[in-house]
Amino acid sequence: MKLKLATTKEQLKASNEALELQNSDPKLKDQDREIAELNDKIQNLEKDRADHISLLNEAGVDFLAKKEEAENLERMVAALKVSQF
Repeated sequence: MKLKLATTKEQLKASNEALELQNSDPKLKDQDREIAELNDKIQNLEKDRADHISLLNEAGVDFLAKKEEAENLERMVAALKVSQF
């Protein structure tokens, strides 16, 4: 009788574990899908970030070049004003 009870308990435990795995399997697949989607989004965001940094660096270089050009023009205008007097 004890052996039969122990066997039944083991079978019940195995059945419960199988049910848990069966019930959690769709959840795990859904979570794996979500993780894959999030990883793709992260990669896209990292690429966008790198692109934006590159654009900002280019804009900085352009700004400095234009600033230097404006300063040179200001010096030329100042020199012309001085030479007119």
